[in-house]
Amino acid sequence: MIKKLSAKKQELNPKLNQFSNSFSKCIDIEPENQEILLRKGAVNSIFEISGNSNFDTDFVIKVITDILLNSYYSSDNISPVQTMEKTISEIKEKILQLSSDALISSPDEISFNFISSILWGNVLYIVKIGNIQSYTMKGGEVVSLEMISEGNFSSFSKIVDEDDIFIFCTKPFAQEYPPEKLLQTSIPEGSLSENQSCLLYKLLLDTKTPQNAEIDTGLGEAVQKNKQREFTNNITSSLNKLLGLVSPIVNKITSIAKPLVEKVSLLISKLIPKRKMVLFTRKIEQTTGGKNKKVRAWILLGLISFVAAFFVFRILKSFVFKDRPEKVEIPKEESHQTELKEEVVVEDRSKDEEYKISRIKPEVFYDIKIADPEAEPTEIQVINDKIVAVDKDRGKIFKSEVALPNFSQESNIYKGIRSLGKEGSLFTFLDDEGYKTYDIATSQVKETYELPSARIVYPYSGYIYSISEDILSRGSVENNQLKQVVWGQNQNFRDAVSISIAYSVYVLTNQGALVNHSGGVETDFTVSGLDKPFLNPIKVIADLDFENIYVADRGNNRVVILNEDGELVKQFKNDDDSLWYDIKGISVSSDEKYLFVLDTSKIYKVTLE
Repeated sequence: MIKKLSAKKQELNPKLNQFSNSFSKCIDIEPENQEILLRKGAVNSIFEISGNSNFDTDFVIKVITDILLNSYYSSDNISPVQTMEKTISEIKEKILQLSSDALISSPDEISFNFISSILWGNVLYIVKIGNIQSYTMKGGEVVSLEMISEGNFSSFSKIVDEDDIFIFCTKPFAQEYPPEKLLQTSIPEGSLSENQSCLLYKLLLDTKTPQNAEIDTGLGEAVQKNKQREFTNNITSSLNKLLGLVSPIVNKITSIAKPLVEKVSLLISKLIPKRKMVLFTRKIEQTTGGKNKKVRAWILLGLISFVAAFFVFRILKSFVFKDRPEKVEIPKEESHQTELKEEVVVEDRSKDEEYKISRIKPEVFYDIKIADPEAEPTEIQVINDKIVAVDKDRGKIFKSEVALPNFSQESNIYKGIRSLGKEGSLFTFLDDEGYKTYDIATSQVKETYELPSARIVYPYSGYIYSISEDILSRGSVENNQLKQVVWGQNQNFRDAVSISIAYSVYVLTNQGALVNHSGGVETDFTVSGLDKPFLNPIKVIADLDFENIYVADRGNNRVVILNEDGELVKQFKNDDDSLWYDIKGISVSSDEKYLFVLDTSKIYKVTLE
């Protein structure tokens, strides 16, 4: 008979400042799913981190909590000790990146101390790295736990019983409150320094679960997962073979239908080639600094009116001069392409190697106009195994599987949809109503929060960052309400066209600058190695899990890849100089294997090396 035990816990935690170079915290982790709890146990942890640089304490705690919950409980490893060692290693790797200087020069500059206990049935497992004090009560006497060391980790396991008492605390706490003193002293709230934390717990019999309840070791589930994985692989292989047979037929149908769909657009393009229109509007943007949108709007309205009047004239002429019918010939696509290429200025490619320019011929992943001929997509976003495109003016959302491109249109309208992002598996965006989280699988809005003055939003590690005027705010949800605090204030935020966060905040401005802010203060981050400065850039992408930083530089028809220090890694340009002249957005797959580029209505897929 296996006893199921629980713990009566007491946590002693200090009050933490927003930024600190030395702090500690107790963390409880318990999954909502009781089956997972029986299989993996309840986790209690305590950590202490110190270094030469400041940390955002709330964010670090959130990162540690998320990794404990996701990494430990999602592992198929049936060994709690091995699983926790891997989890703590992942936490440490993340922590090494989380300083106010974005990245520290040496791991030795950070002291990382961490201990986790796993209560599984009537067995207690303990895994430790660094200097965390651990004690137990035996016969009224407090003794240090004798742990087995292997590599960087120390571990302990024991069959425990009711009334067993364990104490875990940071070294600074133990120095001021040794166990003998701790058990006889009342510690006033607010008296602890930031690096003093302690966890005490006493084991109790869990009366909610029968004592003879069987505890799942997880082995059976692991075997079942392998069988499911094998079955899925077989199905995927069969589908790929079927797709190989069907694709030529689909392509044939598409090639027949495509000219019919594009007839009108080709006729308009003949009168006013799209490249001329784009380059013309871009010139206006550069002349006015991108600020006089009314001027651009009136000019475009005038051109559209001219085209409409021209067509009315041609129609009236065909009726008035019936004896002299005039046939309007639809030019072939080939002749249209020839016209475009004649207008393109071929770039000098002699210095491509020096400036790490890679001219590619990427595959067209999809043309959104196939899903909706009237669509004018404005942004894209990859979310796990799906990719989303939106039309801001019409409030449309289009989604597709990444593995099998076939965009479908969502039924609901979200006027002014913009500032796309992701939070876990959820799609996020800003529209005229506010900030929304959206389940792309079910096509349902999960949450909506009013952000009346926000221009840009970016979800990051449970927080919602938003820019209004020259202020960057950080919001958190409390009692179903979004509460915001000022994170930083700077002219860079007023000029921002895109932001991305990988602990530090990367700000891309309409002046062509990419700047970095940490702890609310601009750092000395600089971009180096480019042959041309950014011109009308529109999107920056950074992620803690990404090796590089990505910038969509619309004015130079390129995507720039930088390392974490701002140094040039590579530039992507389309080998066809007539393409990528109207880049509207980019997105990178979560595994950083693919780059997606939205140019006009087409999405291109680029393999990242």
